[in-house]
Amino acid sequence: MEEKCGGDTPYLSSAMLEAEHAENRKVAIEQFKKTRKMGGELFSKAFLEKLEADIEECFDSYQKVNNGKQLFSSFRTPIAMIITLAVLYIFQQAFLFTGLSCFASLCSTAVGLIFITVITWCYSRSTGNLREISQSIDELADNLWQNVRKIIIFLSSFLYLES
Repeated sequence: MEEKCGGDTPYLSSAMLEAEHAENRKVAIEQFKKTRKMGGELFSKAFLEKLEADIEECFDSYQKVNNGKQLFSSFRTPIAMIITLAVLYIFQQAFLFTGLSCFASLCSTAVGLIFITVITWCYSRSTGNLREISQSIDELADNLWQNVRKIIIFLSSFLYLES
């Protein structure tokens, strides 16, 4: 379950989460029943009930974590994308103002692609569908965030050395 809906994974729809839970529960109980035990049926029945209770407790915990991801997901991706949209839009307007319509068209195309990316990310996060695409968009935004941060640090250190 940790692989499917743990802390590092994006939101998983409730139906998919319950299906994963049912499958993992079934596998765990089958594994428990297959394993040789000492103490007889009555003794192992108590442990089976304990196992089922622990599985349900873990499922409740995973449900809470998963629901928290839907409501309070990482804000890094939308912030990075919206800032990128704003910067590209400003560049587009500046290029149009100076008469460089070819560069303005490139910026306009990039704005459109990033807008589609943001919509896809929002859809994926709210429904739990297209999880792999959502993870890829998150990685892209993280890389963008890190690279822009490095450039800002470099420029600020360069400006500091100049003064």
